[in-house]
Amino acid sequence: MLSAVPPEMDGFADIEGPVFSQWPLWLALSTGLLLLLVTFWLLRRLRNRSGVEPAAKNAPPPDPPLTVAVRRLQEVEASLDRYETEPLCVAVSDIVRAYLEAVLDLPVREQTSEEFLEALRHRPGQLPVLNEQLPRFLEQCDIVKFARQDLNEESRRELTATARRLVEATDRGLSAAESAPEPATSS
Repeated sequence: MLSAVPPEMDGFADIEGPVFSQWPLWLALSTGLLLLLVTFWLLRRLRNRSGVEPAAKNAPPPDPPLTVAVRRLQEVEASLDRYETEPLCVAVSDIVRAYLEAVLDLPVREQTSEEFLEALRHRPGQLPVLNEQLPRFLEQCDIVKFARQDLNEESRRELTATARRLVEATDRGLSAAESAPEPATSS
């Protein structure tokens, strides 16, 4: 058999494939990771320097739920003539529900009126105002929302006044309950 290799090259080894070194791959990965970390660090430092986090720390505390509810009810009362009946009931009901959600720590706005009233019945130490006035208030709002009942101007004013009385009476009841001494338990 004849060889294609000239006789003077007979002692040399055959050609092998290219040899790849892995250090450039590791260098590229390490450099990319380092750039990513430096970018993250710089962005975080710029965000902190721009005052995003310190502003949150220096922000005044939120207003108490009673203050928010009364202010929102005053805004509705001031523009009562601009509201149609259904949006008025929705707004007033939402104000009362937001207040009760904040002070009772219940998901009031995620529940129907019936679900909310049922949850209140099972809550210990219930305030009389919530058992007496709240069901009538929610029922009136539901009738307007779902049965499309219209309210005259006097009924509209009474609805907002009832909402205000409900919120203020609940606040007084909760304040009295918090300041009442704990009953002594016998050991």
